[in-house]
Amino acid sequence: KDGYKTFGIVLRSYSMRESDRLVTVLTQDLGKVKIGIRGARKIKSRLGGHLQILNHVLLFVSSGTTLDIVSGAEAKESFGLIKQDLSLLAKSLYLMELTDAIIPESVPQMKSYHCLLSVLRSLNSHCDPNLISIYYELNILQDNGYMPELYRCITCGTEVTQGRHSFAALQGGVVCHECNGLSFSTRSLSVEALKILRFFSKSSLDKVTELRVNADQYYEVKNLLGELITNVLEKKLNAPNFIEHLNSIRSNQEVLL
Repeated sequence: KDGYKTFGIVLRSYSMRESDRLVTVLTQDLGKVKIGIRGARKIKSRLGGHLQILNHVLLFVSSGTTLDIVSGAEAKESFGLIKQDLSLLAKSLYLMELTDAIIPESVPQMKSYHCLLSVLRSLNSHCDPNLISIYYELNILQDNGYMPELYRCITCGTEVTQGRHSFAALQGGVVCHECNGLSFSTRSLSVEALKILRFFSKSSLDKVTELRVNADQYYEVKNLLGELITNVLEKKLNAPNFIEHLNSIRSNQEVLL
């Protein structure tokens, strides 16, 4: 192949040499790819502005022996509302970091691509960012083969009925009341949180944004998914700490007011 064109979402951007950039893009049909942009950091660069992080772009790419190079780019959506709101931007950058960390290179990921695009559009149109981010976390785990078991006990295999249960992040699923306290660490799992996870796993984003979830339920699901993601990646991501820092600053400001 001499070159190709594809739609993509810019996940990450690195400086390279004196004026070049390297971008990581989740494409519609090729999966996650790294592409070079020559002269992107020069003031007169026509391509640099189109390839900012979060942008949804149409890319024209020339194939190279070691690295493919962007020959043309056209930003289709730049999600201006997200970029003007620091907390929305922080959440969106976390989703970019998570996507980059969990998706392998050059494996077609059309479902993850469309899910991420839908999520960015929802974040950019005043939908609940907390619900959207945990919906995306569960779906990207699901799309990449890390879906937690939500219907059967991961220890004894019996179907989980409504009641008090636990969740084992390391083993990736629900532990029934009878099996809790065996040799691995678990966290308690409320009936509501389990219902939310099951609903998220089989519903469209439109349905999810209509849901009403209280703060306790949100934090329970958020912490559970955070632990699951840390176990899958075998490392902690940077962005959640930044988000917590922003939230603490905001809380302090509200106290001062």
